[in-house]
Amino acid sequence: MFKVNKEEEIMSEETKTLTEKKKNQKAVFLTVIILLVVVSTVLIYRSYQNQKAAEAEKTEIKAELDETYNKLQSISHELELKIQETEKLGGDITQLKEAQAQLEEEKAQLQNTANANRRLASQYRAKMEGYKDLLENQEKEIARLKMVNDALLTENSTLKEEHNELNGQIAEVKRSNEELNEKVRVASKLEAENISVLALNAKGRERKSPFRSKSIDKVKVEFNVADNEVAEIGSKEIMIKIVDPEGNAIFDVATGSGTFMLDNKESFYTAKQDILFDNSNQRVTFVYDKGSDYVKGEYQLFIYSDELEIGQGNFRVK
Repeated sequence: MFKVNKEEEIMSEETKTLTEKKKNQKAVFLTVIILLVVVSTVLIYRSYQNQKAAEAEKTEIKAELDETYNKLQSISHELELKIQETEKLGGDITQLKEAQAQLEEEKAQLQNTANANRRLASQYRAKMEGYKDLLENQEKEIARLKMVNDALLTENSTLKEEHNELNGQIAEVKRSNEELNEKVRVASKLEAENISVLALNAKGRERKSPFRSKSIDKVKVEFNVADNEVAEIGSKEIMIKIVDPEGNAIFDVATGSGTFMLDNKESFYTAKQDILFDNSNQRVTFVYDKGSDYVKGEYQLFIYSDELEIGQGNFRVK
């Protein structure tokens, strides 16, 4: 009897122990769940707070950038006024124009900026300070220019007389230089000498003037370029003009004819070639093919270089 009661007592104790363990496990589980809920809530709250802070910072930076843009706009207007005033006073506006172009570009970049941040705002604040320094320095330069202009205005009467006198001297020097240049140009003028005009028939046989019209296939003009120590050695254009008995220049673009300036007027030439003048009394030859018959009469030959006539000749067709 005693033994049975003992066993029942032991079983009752075990049941109590299991019940206590289940209660403890349930309590631990509930505690873990509560802790997870608390941690999740804290994390969600912190994330919300961080997001809210980030949005607030972004809004703050955007407002700061907008304010910076407005200040840059104001600086741009003031800079334009400084440019106009400096230019009016005769100052150099090259650097101001460059700064203005850079400012407009930075304004456009700032207006189109999608990602605002502290670093960007700091960069534009620094640029804005630089532009402010530029305006301050230019204000000093404008003050200096005004002083210079005022001083010039005060001395204007005396300077005007001196200026007129100086202009007269400059004009006189200019006239003297022009006369000297003209003398040098004339002195350095090339001269054509030993001029000969020959007619070539179809077989290349040469004939002296007068020529028979039917025997002229081409006209050959030869001459020497006389020595001239004043003339510069180098490339020279030599042109010939053949004038027919009626006073008209023989001219055909297809055969190399063209125009040039003579005594500040446009004139015609019949043929042209470039030579290398070397002051060696060189011989120059033109062979001109008119491509049509020569009418009877006296023909004049003119030779030109450097817009000057350097020789004349003639031939007759009978």
